Amino acid sequence: MIKKLILLTFSLNILFAHPHTFIEIFPTIEVKNNKIVSLDFRWELDDMSSAW
Repeated sequence: MIKKLILLTFSLNILFAHPHTFIEIFPTIEVKNNKIVSLDFRWELDDMSSAW
C-alpha cells in the first residue's frame, strides 16, 4: 500500500511539470562597409520564468 502511495505521489508531480518558457529575442546588427561588424542579442524571458 505504501509503495503505491509513493508511486502515485511521484506520478502526480510529473503531471504538474510544465517546462515551457517564452523568450523574446531582440537582435542588433552593426554593419560597416556592407559587412557585419557586430551581432548582439538581447533575450527577455516571460514574467513567470523570470520570477524563478
